Amino acid sequence: MAMTKERKNEIAYAVLKRQIIRTFPLRELTDANDIKKRIGQLAQEMGLPKEELLEFTGQIIGEILKETNEGIQKISFKR
Repeated sequence: MAMTKERKNEIAYAVLKRQIIRTFPLRELTDANDIKKRIGQLAQEMGLPKEELLEFTGQIIGEILKETNEGIQKISFKR
């Protein structure tokens, strides 16, 4: 059975998010100058518009931070 392009994209996106979570320390995700430099380099290497890559990066990092915050909200300490 052939996988649809949409399903392949869903899987690739999930793998990418997991890789970002595992490989990028939080401090690197909050350094705007570092992110700008990385986006510029990656955009050039891949032949993508910087603006599109920046928008995509903002969306995926936003999702990761939201999911992290939701997990933090579930933490409770027993006294």
